[in-house]
Amino acid sequence: MDRVIKKKKWSPKKIMTIGIVAAIVLLIAANYYFTSGKSKLNVDLERITISEVSNGTFQEFIPVNGVVLPITTIYLDASEGGRVEEKFVEDGTVMKKGQPILRLSNTDLLMTMMSQQNTVYNTLTQMQINNNAA
Repeated sequence: MDRVIKKKKWSPKKIMTIGIVAAIVLLIAANYYFTSGKSKLNVDLERITISEVSNGTFQEFIPVNGVVLPITTIYLDASEGGRVEEKFVEDGTVMKKGQPILRLSNTDLLMTMMSQQNTVYNTLTQMQINNNAA
């Protein structure tokens, strides 16, 4: 009662193998096609300079004028101005938070502070004199 089962001509395994081989051959052909031959670069005619070749001195560098800018700039604002007495760090030094940069001195502010302190002392002295007199 057994019957003969015909073998399929195109099995899924066979189709997959042929597809993978065809894809690899196609990739190799495309790679060869796109990488062979001369490479091209389209450039505007105004950007091309044609000049005569001559012997001369070799320059290792080309002097170019330019402006160098830092990546980040932080502006410091002093609540009171003054004269710079001492610099603690030089230009370009990496700083840490809270590290002093320079010391300022302001003689006008110092004189004003001393005058106000003197006024406070005089007021306290007058209050003591008034308390002792009463």
